[in-house]
Amino acid sequence: MDIVILTGAASEPAQSIARRLVSAGLRVYGFDSHFFDQGFQHKDFIPVPLNLADPAAVLAAATKILTNETLLAGVILAGHHPLPDPLESAHTEDILFSLNADLAAPLLLTRATLPTLIRRRSHLIAITHDAPEFPANALTATITGALRSLTHALFEELRDTGVKTSHLHIASNPPPHDPAARLTHAPQSQVQPDIVADVVETLLRLRENNALTELVLRPQATREEPRIPISSEPRLRAIQVIQLPPPQNLPPPEEPIPTPTRKRPDYAPDPTDSDPNADDDSDNSVDPELLYLIKPSSRATYETPNPASLPYPENWQGPRPPSRRQIERLEKRNRYLETRTKNKNTPPPPKTTEVAAPPKNAAPPANAVVSPETTEGSLPLRPSENATPLLANVAATPRTTEVAPPTAGEIPEFIPPPPRNVSTSDVPFFKPPTGRSPAPPKEKNPTPAAAAPSRRRPPAKPRRKKTPPSPHES
Repeated sequence: MDIVILTGAASEPAQSIARRLVSAGLRVYGFDSHFFDQGFQHKDFIPVPLNLADPAAVLAAATKILTNETLLAGVILAGHHPLPDPLESAHTEDILFSLNADLAAPLLLTRATLPTLIRRRSHLIAITHDAPEFPANALTATITGALRSLTHALFEELRDTGVKTSHLHIASNPPPHDPAARLTHAPQSQVQPDIVADVVETLLRLRENNALTELVLRPQATREEPRIPISSEPRLRAIQVIQLPPPQNLPPPEEPIPTPTRKRPDYAPDPTDSDPNADDDSDNSVDPELLYLIKPSSRATYETPNPASLPYPENWQGPRPPSRRQIERLEKRNRYLETRTKNKNTPPPPKTTEVAAPPKNAAPPANAVVSPETTEGSLPLRPSENATPLLANVAATPRTTEVAPPTAGEIPEFIPPPPRNVSTSDVPFFKPPTGRSPAPPKEKNPTPAAAAPSRRRPPAKPRRKKTPPSPHES
């Protein structure tokens, strides 16, 4: 975290500056002789009580801080110790205290932090005050001029290193002051500490290309006046007048683009013919299939289309005329219903009893007349005139169906099965069949003789290399 060393941190405007820098994310080390309990307190605001009139104590405190902290963002010299008495009657110790606290200590603190300021390209801000209410204004002017000359000389010396030095002078109004300034949070005749904090924050956030070396902050007025609200209307009446450009500066009129007249295509239907398939968009028409969505109290408001006045089939409930396919379905359905009604009204035919055919080689009956066309083994084609009709006798005798006789004996009484034993398993214990002997147990370590023969192939014999015959053998 970047740090800032601030002198005179127990009074204003140093308290407002510390509060603003802590809210910006910086850690502030405040140097002053004593701190009040009702002052600004924060974990990132570290008060360092010491004697500002002792330059050695200020130098030791700065060296200790720079040993632990290396990210130095800036040094702000805001101490102010004016003399209460005139210069001719002021004590020598008071003069030395003011010079040591406001001039010698800041000079030694700048010298101790200068290497870190150059390495970090940081800021050095000196804040001075006018004290017109104190009679010894000459000593205050001496300290102000010395710090102003210090910042200007350091800027000329260190401007190529990136160190930004600035002098902020707060010029107060001469007495007597307006007492109404103490009763407002934003006085017009005094410099507000929050505005001083805004200026310091602006100096720290300034871009690298330029630098602000000297600023003077003054009150807006010499006395407190009632605030007059500023009107939102423009002050110049000439701004409210609307001025149009001269006619010679107006754009030329646009030429119309010739557009051919739209012709109705030949295949389009005649607009005078009514479309039978068009939807009925009247407010009082409703689809019968969606009629159930309307409340019963509101259904009487809507008119139901009358199928008799439209070229619809019989019993047609749709709002549009049916298609060809729907008409075919209706005709098919009507034919089916007509056939079904006709079949219901027609009485069923009488039942006939089947007669078994006589055997193939049976003799013909006595009253049958055999025609010459009758071949051997066939039945007579027509009976004689005095013969009794055979089918009439068979039809008069009803055919009975044989039914199997009832089972002999009485039905045995139902005997319930024995109760189930829950403690035992339902699966019966397996018993080996009695016709076969159980297999002998396997040996854990079989003997080498009983072991199965190995199926390994015998090792191959090494091939003999052929040596070329010597020339002497040939």
